Amino acid sequence: PDILKILGRKKHKNQVLVGFAAETKDPVKNARTKLKQKNLDMLVLNDVSQAGAGFDYDTNIVRLLYGKGGEEQLDLMSKEKVADMLANDDGSINFDLLEYSYTEDVEDWNVEKVS
Repeated sequence: PDILKILGRKKHKNQVLVGFAAETKDPVKNARTKLKQKNLDMLVLNDVSQAGAGFDYDTNIVRLLYGKGGEEQLDLMSKEKVADMLANDDGSINFDLLEYSYTEDVEDWNVEKVS
């Protein structure tokens, strides 16, 4: 069964659901479809066909897709830095990403808004 899709169907108004996808073919198109079909608030797309991204590397190139619309393409960075950006020190989701209320620290992440 598709656990994330089941969770998306059962999601309550006060819950946030974030998914992760490793894609090789039509990554953005497939990620947008998953975002919608699974009722996600955010999907972290890892295009593993790009050099330096994927399972055999310590780095990733991710794109953040938001359920409310909008996307952000991040530069090549360590997987640890991606994790630090997505989660707070206690492991909870960094809700600033979902609310678009960025701090100046975002400049250090090399984040580029995708229109």
